[in-house]
Amino acid sequence: MFGPITASLWTTNFVVMVALLYLLLRRRLWREIPVFVALIAVSVLCSAVLQLLAGLDFRWGYYYGVWFSRAIEGLLGLAVIHEVLRKVLLRFDALRSLAHSAFWIAIIILLGAAVASEATMPDQDWPHALTRALAGIERAMLLLSAGLMVLMFVLVAICGMPWRRLIFGVALGLGIYAAAKLALVTTYSYLGMEWFGWYTVALMVTGILQSAIWVTYVGIPEREPESAPQLVQFTLERWNNALLEVLQR
Repeated sequence: MFGPITASLWTTNFVVMVALLYLLLRRRLWREIPVFVALIAVSVLCSAVLQLLAGLDFRWGYYYGVWFSRAIEGLLGLAVIHEVLRKVLLRFDALRSLAHSAFWIAIIILLGAAVASEATMPDQDWPHALTRALAGIERAMLLLSAGLMVLMFVLVAICGMPWRRLIFGVALGLGIYAAAKLALVTTYSYLGMEWFGWYTVALMVTGILQSAIWVTYVGIPEREPESAPQLVQFTLERWNNALLEVLQR
């Protein structure tokens, strides 16, 4: 039942990701968001290699390839969050410093929450101890990504900082995927392996949604960035200057 469905979904997502990579390279966006471009390039490459391994029925190679690609993409995803934060706060050194401090505090709290969450997970009869350990690490990275995305949106909202359209699209896609995958992975951990087919389909649909969001924001030409309203700009500059005075004492 799930074989043709997952194959179709994989093909759809792969085509969309290749189109996204083409748009990123055509618009030379590696100069503006290099980490995000690297994430997309690595995702396309890993996906192609995994399909080759699956076609050759190289099961152990495919198994380790899946977890290696998830680890690399997860780490790059965290780096993209940092890149987005720098783009939003680029002009305000003190605010950027404060946001980075808040991020490091959030990382410590979220890692503690990940450890506590892992300790309360049901002991499912996974086929390999390595799979159980890697799944736990993946859940921790997803919790970290989702938590940091929430923190970033909250910081931007509190400070009233304007979003560039492209940067907002990148952040939106990351946030939706991280939150949805965290929910799916956690649910699957409780339900067990008999739900693997439904879990895979839901995960692929989420991936297609993320890719579609990115293609939409990257593909449609961005207008000249509008300057922030004068009152917002004045408020941000006052906050930045006040923080600089505090930090220099």
